Amino acid sequence: MPFRNSAAYALRHLTFTGTSTPVTAELEFDLLTRASELHRFAEEMEILRLRSADQGKLSCTQGWLAASQPQPGWSQRVLLLRSAGGLEAVVFLLERTPFGLPTGYLRGSSALGETLILCEAGREELLLTRATELLLQSRRAFLVMLDEPASDPVAAVGRFGPHLRRRAAIDDLYYEHPLGDTFDATIRSFGYRTRRNLRYALRRVAKNSWRFHPDLSAEQLRAAVQQLAGTSTHPYPAAAAGMRLRLAAETPDSFAMGLTDADGRWLSYLVGRRRNGTAEVFWQSNAAGHSKDSLCTTMRALFMREEIARNSSRVLYVGGTCPLMQHCCTPTPSLQLFVARRGIRLLLLNTILRWLPTKNHPRRKHFAAKEAAISK
Repeated sequence: MPFRNSAAYALRHLTFTGTSTPVTAELEFDLLTRASELHRFAEEMEILRLRSADQGKLSCTQGWLAASQPQPGWSQRVLLLRSAGGLEAVVFLLERTPFGLPTGYLRGSSALGETLILCEAGREELLLTRATELLLQSRRAFLVMLDEPASDPVAAVGRFGPHLRRRAAIDDLYYEHPLGDTFDATIRSFGYRTRRNLRYALRRVAKNSWRFHPDLSAEQLRAAVQQLAGTSTHPYPAAAAGMRLRLAAETPDSFAMGLTDADGRWLSYLVGRRRNGTAEVFWQSNAAGHSKDSLCTTMRALFMREEIARNSSRVLYVGGTCPLMQHCCTPTPSLQLFVARRGIRLLLLNTILRWLPTKNHPRRKHFAAKEAAISK
């Protein structure tokens, strides 16, 4: 059985202010280590989604969690915040798990088009703060990193009590960019090397007799998803493949594009949706063994050209994009919030980081010291 914090921690009484009359209730939490356990809370989650600030997000659904695969060394965690037996919030996190071992270092993000907390609109900051404190004081975690839309770092640090180590800083993320009237107008602001690579990628499609499929049928998408599940650069299990197909079929305004080689084998596919003039990208999968061809760049160039033809005004890569395509994106300010509990694990981590070079996560320099950081 997965670890579950069944001895719920009720630390304090809080007054909630929302659309209803304020009530005072005890908060407690459960920490799930398998997203599949969420099916037991489907009805309550749907009520929260309908009362949330952004009902249209897919990233707060059970299907999204089942279809998404964390990077190697990370595992999904879901924190359920309850009050008087009712579900108040769901917090979506990842835990660092080298060799499958939990470390107590967790992170979550709402700064890249994802969902960090699902709750009633207006309660996000209060409930996220209390959920983080409960998690740290339970000793299930020693460090929580939160990426949120840009706000005042001083105010963010002040949300947490002095018994915790806190640091906040504003940094730039790269996960979206506008589209112009033409392909050339769109890439004009990109760097020389990025423009050259994108143009070369389009020429290579014709040279290699590859075929771009701008509108995949359900049968074509199923073939692409199933073929690349085990042979892509980032393989995913059959359950995730099935959920990707289901979400693509059930999501309004969804789209799927693909690329095949001269023999009809799938090289790449990309799934997303168009909403309010924005083309959101959910997943892209590329065949392994084509490092010289940069299938990622090729598929993104074809995708951008197609969206320009469809009069889309913006591209948003939900959850971020690879370092190469970040060169196409405009900077978006974001708040990075570091909250930790003093103890041997934090001391050990700080000691290791003093002696070893810190590798940057693709989205964020998690531990780099910044002059703009506000610490307490």
